[in-house]
Amino acid sequence: MSNLDSGNGNTEVAVRPHPSALTRSRKSGENGENGEALPTVASSASHVAGHDSTVPSDPSAEWTVIRVKDELDGKLSFEFQFPVGDGTRGVLELGNELSIAEMVRKLRGHTEVLPRAPKTAAPAIVGKLLDAASPTYVIKASQPGWKRAPDHRADAGGIPFDAYVTPGQIIGPGATRYRWPSVPDRPHLGQSLGTREGFSSTACALAEKSNYLAFTTMAGLASLLLPFVEAPEDPVFNLVGESSAGKTSALKVGASVIGHPNAISHWNQFPRALEEGAAARNHTLWGLNAAEKAAAKRRAEILQFVVHVLCERESAVRSEAVQEHLRNLFWQVLALSSSNKTGAAMAAELGITWELQDSVRFIDIPVPPPKEGGIFDLLTGEDHAGQSTKLIKRLEEALGQTYGVLLQPWVEHLFQADPPRRVRRLMNRFLKRTGPHTGVEDRIARKFALVYAAGKMAVEAGLLPWPKNLPWTATRTLWRRAKALRLQPDPELTDALKQLKEAIADPQVVRKAKPGKVLRVAKEHELIGVRYSHEGTKVIGFRLEAVKAMIGKAQMSKVEKWLHESGVVLAGHGNRATKQLPIKLQIGDQLVDKPRFLIADAKRLADALVPIV
Repeated sequence: MSNLDSGNGNTEVAVRPHPSALTRSRKSGENGENGEALPTVASSASHVAGHDSTVPSDPSAEWTVIRVKDELDGKLSFEFQFPVGDGTRGVLELGNELSIAEMVRKLRGHTEVLPRAPKTAAPAIVGKLLDAASPTYVIKASQPGWKRAPDHRADAGGIPFDAYVTPGQIIGPGATRYRWPSVPDRPHLGQSLGTREGFSSTACALAEKSNYLAFTTMAGLASLLLPFVEAPEDPVFNLVGESSAGKTSALKVGASVIGHPNAISHWNQFPRALEEGAAARNHTLWGLNAAEKAAAKRRAEILQFVVHVLCERESAVRSEAVQEHLRNLFWQVLALSSSNKTGAAMAAELGITWELQDSVRFIDIPVPPPKEGGIFDLLTGEDHAGQSTKLIKRLEEALGQTYGVLLQPWVEHLFQADPPRRVRRLMNRFLKRTGPHTGVEDRIARKFALVYAAGKMAVEAGLLPWPKNLPWTATRTLWRRAKALRLQPDPELTDALKQLKEAIADPQVVRKAKPGKVLRVAKEHELIGVRYSHEGTKVIGFRLEAVKAMIGKAQMSKVEKWLHESGVVLAGHGNRATKQLPIKLQIGDQLVDKPRFLIADAKRLADALVPIV
């Protein structure tokens, strides 16, 4: 049963023991704002029949009764918190329509503290508890997310909400008006551990080595901004690439911003479970991990759900006759997904249609393969695969120790920041710097712009200890890679670029070169290029004749055009296509002094080739 199904009209709801949470900003396991217990009925000590333990003479001591109103259906009830009689405490919710005698009967099934004689004693105690209960109803939240302030006027300006609710934390000036029915035993939203300093020194620090970790961190924050922007659909970003590239770890980082890192889902779910899952993550981030692990039929259902339902923010509309058990559900969610194949490739494999609009709703972001560092795409030095493996292990260890600590300060900042205006300005800045955009490209760019806005606001607020330009560079880089993947060239050119990419990764085919040094090769086309530092910039110089021999004459002009249009080529003297380098190249017995190369910026080229998978 999903969280949305609790409190569905039953007269009583048994909940595992947990404290009432009526503080301005509370976490699971806390009582009051300063740790104080909630009001109880005063008492002294006595003995309970059938037990050797000593208990208060007034059995209502240490009992609490709270008036509760269900957010979903408006049902009124009383929540009793009480000693069970065995040293533990229990919680029971009883409908407002029950008589005191009925309440006593139901309570006896959960506690032995209520006296059995005289017959009027237990009803008197329950009546006393009800009389002592505060007349104010606490709202039992049925869905996480922002809660609208009851007295907010549309013309008043400012943020229209007074609380942000999750199972683990309820934050805001109106937090005392809400409670979560029960804190889940499994990893959940709002769950927190550790400190902001610990998160900053681990996950945040590692994000400076990874555009992907920076992006998913910002996406976690951006999920809270969804109500503040006008958009035709919600964002879904899919990290696509080989297994063991760190995609799951990246999703966990996004989840750890607002809760437990393992509070993500897998693709292998039934349609109704997907609807409930989306609604249970309203105004938060939803991680959908590892599409390839779902059976083909299930994968097809989920892909179509994500594209046609999740982005549209509401479930299938069902008849009134089934609303009690299968309610219509609504949500706003920022989803992060992962898969080994693009949405278009999965659709083709599964025999379902895939159109341009689908790529707008399901935005594939390519992840480099493990041998190139995977999600850690900003590494320096050698052995990127080895470095990445160690960093992913370090990241996973860190996520087990610190998570969920940014949620409270982020929400509190948003209450003060006038988010609608600030988010709009930052999104427009991103669009202006990357544009102009029209049509579907504008819709896609706006989704990246939202992530950028969240990151920029968090850096300015001191919540993310990053260089001030990191939100821009990380978001722009992944936006460019996503666009390049979406607009991937024709299959023959793609195959040629794959060959070029593989050749660049081979240190025997593209070798390091130094000024004045002789580079010796046995055959004419054994070497297709050199790695060189040119005026402080790391470059790759391509020998066009060797590249042509490798990929074929028919594709050579296309590859040259692609290199120039991708903005990776550094012009030679007088804007010539090639440039002389001060090295010597000996091919067999022939010595070539200052050979000519097509010079490409190594970093730009690596970025441009990421989508070629």
